[in-house]
Amino acid sequence: MKYFFLAALILGAVIAGFTNLAVGDETDPPPVVSSDGNKIISFDIVNETPNLPVMTFFVRYPKGIDPKGQVDGVFQYVTCLTKKDNLAAWISRSSDQDMIFHFADLHHLALVTWTTDTMYSISDSFTTESSEESEPSNPMEQSFRTWKRAMNRLSHDYSFPSNGYLIYGSSRGGQWAHRIVLRAPDKFLAVHIHINSSFQEPTPEASHCLWLLTTGELEHGMAAAKIFYQKALALNYPIMLRIYPGKGHEDFPEEQQLDVAFFEYVLKLRDEENKLTAGRLDAPSSFADASPFVLDDSLMADFQKPHFYGDMLNGDVYSAAHADLVPDSQRVGIPDLGIAKLWGYFHP
Repeated sequence: MKYFFLAALILGAVIAGFTNLAVGDETDPPPVVSSDGNKIISFDIVNETPNLPVMTFFVRYPKGIDPKGQVDGVFQYVTCLTKKDNLAAWISRSSDQDMIFHFADLHHLALVTWTTDTMYSISDSFTTESSEESEPSNPMEQSFRTWKRAMNRLSHDYSFPSNGYLIYGSSRGGQWAHRIVLRAPDKFLAVHIHINSSFQEPTPEASHCLWLLTTGELEHGMAAAKIFYQKALALNYPIMLRIYPGKGHEDFPEEQQLDVAFFEYVLKLRDEENKLTAGRLDAPSSFADASPFVLDDSLMADFQKPHFYGDMLNGDVYSAAHADLVPDSQRVGIPDLGIAKLWGYFHP
């Protein structure tokens, strides 16, 4: 369960560790320690607009790495938690309680999260055109500027890489996550969003990112997910959509396992790209000017001509030679064997 909280005694201790952090962009916060040894820092950044809430950012370092130590990448994990104390408890859980925590430890990734509020329309389909959400007065656009200030600080003061980020969000977290990616596509390599109830229009600038959409057949935003998927395909996004039968607005193990397989595949491609280019993550001081981390065309061949095809709804997966066994309207190209095996029902 992704939002499982600690027992009351541990919860109180964790929250107490975060209570003295200052509001603003100046103070270096003291680290606290998760229940199984990860160092965690936290800082608050005030939105430029007074009526919007302060955003609290948390950074969970991989085991054995101190704040300002070298990490091998950044994983942004966006939740639906709005209160600082709740997020402090959530980020302080042990790694064995969350597959993404374990994944970040395994690959030496700094895990970043922040408090979220509803800053967007939750209409049945899209929130209208991207240009409307990009208006300077739009709450999501203002919150994005606050996010940028936080990332600038982490890049400059904490030796963070400035591109190639991974991001995952579920529910409100997914609605935030994809909006952040569409506003700053040059910072991201891959995104997985789950059970979104609303979407912003996809843009051509985010077509170099690898995308995974998952949702439930009974989820309110399922129809919108299909629309986003089709519009993204038209823009040549490397994107997959999996709809789980009988599932609604919920997290479940099958989606979490697919999430890890997807990001394992992404990191494999990232490492191959780094071998081709002798390293591509920009210097940490250049967040604002960093160029995108874009995979070489040769590494995208398995998206362009997938080895497997899956049924987005019933989960059947076949080799490319038998792709016609999947209905056209539900056929999704799957680039990797590990993803194919966790899609649903693998038919070798």
